[in-house]
Amino acid sequence: MKYVKRKEEGVSPVIATILLVAITVVLVATLLVMLPTGTTGGTTLTASLTYDPNDSDLNNNKAVFKVSMSNPSSIDPAKVTLTSVNATTGATNTLTYGTDWSLQDLNGNGKLDTGDKIVVTHPDMVSGAKVVLSITGYTGNAEGVIP
Repeated sequence: MKYVKRKEEGVSPVIATILLVAITVVLVATLLVMLPTGTTGGTTLTASLTYDPNDSDLNNNKAVFKVSMSNPSSIDPAKVTLTSVNATTGATNTLTYGTDWSLQDLNGNGKLDTGDKIVVTHPDMVSGAKVVLSITGYTGNAEGVIP
């Protein structure tokens, strides 16, 4: 009787390399799915709108809001979106810059800064209405309510 000697080695080097690469790819793909990429959100907007009764004229649907912002510290008005919320129906309207709202640029730099005023002239500007400010590239918003 002949004795047959068998080699008892592990997995071949080629198969081991393929397995290691496959495991690495699966782990990286899992991490990419689980971790936020930063493209869905933006920097948080830190701002507030305060209704100014002295400059407003609700009989003519004109409301003025003082702006306070710390992030961003100033912004181009073209990146600002204002929305009004009707006090009676709750319906929202996107306000157009230059038509429905304007900027009183108190420091004259052409940007929206703390201390500037937003003047809204729209039929929604009555007691109880709300104006919502949002800025492109920032998450969150600032709200001002007409008492």
